[in-house]
Amino acid sequence: MYYELEDHLWQLKSQVGDIGSAALQAVVNAGLPEAASSVMRPFETLLPLYQDVYARGADTSVDLVTHINAVATLPLLIDGAPVGFWAWDCSSSARGRRWIKR
Repeated sequence: MYYELEDHLWQLKSQVGDIGSAALQAVVNAGLPEAASSVMRPFETLLPLYQDVYARGADTSVDLVTHINAVATLPLLIDGAPVGFWAWDCSSSARGRRWIKR
C-alpha cells in the first residue's frame, strides 16, 4: 500500500491485493491519523521500520488487525524530503516470518 499525507490523514493512494478484512479496509480507505506511530517514525527518521511482530493497537483497533503479523513501512523520499510511505504486511498465513536486515 502507498499513502500520502493530506489534511492530517494518511490517505491510501495505491493498494495491491486484499487487506484481509472489510472492516480494516474501510478504516484504511477513510485515512489513518497523521500521528500513527508505524507511519510517523519512518516519515520523521527517513528510515524504514521493520516490525517482526506488528504493534497491534498502535494505529488501529486491535480487533481489526489480528491477522496482521510482520510489517515493513518505508518512507518515499523526493530530493531527500518525505512525501509518502509504502507499507507491506504479512498476514497470518505467513506466521513466524522475520525481516532479514543486511
